[in-house]
Amino acid sequence: MRAYVLLSLILTTLSGSVGYQPPSQQKSLSRDEAFKVFAFALSTEAGRGKATPLGTPRMVTTEFSSVPSRLVDENTATFLDYTLHVSYSPGGQPFVMTFVSTTHCAPAWFAQDAHTVYEGRAVDCR
Repeated sequence: MRAYVLLSLILTTLSGSVGYQPPSQQKSLSRDEAFKVFAFALSTEAGRGKATPLGTPRMVTTEFSSVPSRLVDENTATFLDYTLHVSYSPGGQPFVMTFVSTTHCAPAWFAQDAHTVYEGRAVDCR
């Protein structure tokens, strides 16, 4: 028992000295939460000040700051288990946007410059 308490104390001390942050309790976005992020990225509000009504991943991470996210690059951001990616043509339009989860059988969304939104799951999901 003493060894356990001592080890626990050492780990607590070490983790505090390296800026340990406990992991988020939420590991995955619900379908509704994920779709809100994706829909916002497509909305006119997200593209404020741009010629296209498309939200950049940076804008979306700012708007959904309560969701753990990481900006990977100007075209990609992660939100828990989902990745938002936007691909542009050389002139800036048309675009293709995807929002895909790393969780097998979770819903995923795809849209292009016509703003038609498609939802799907992996082929082997039931």
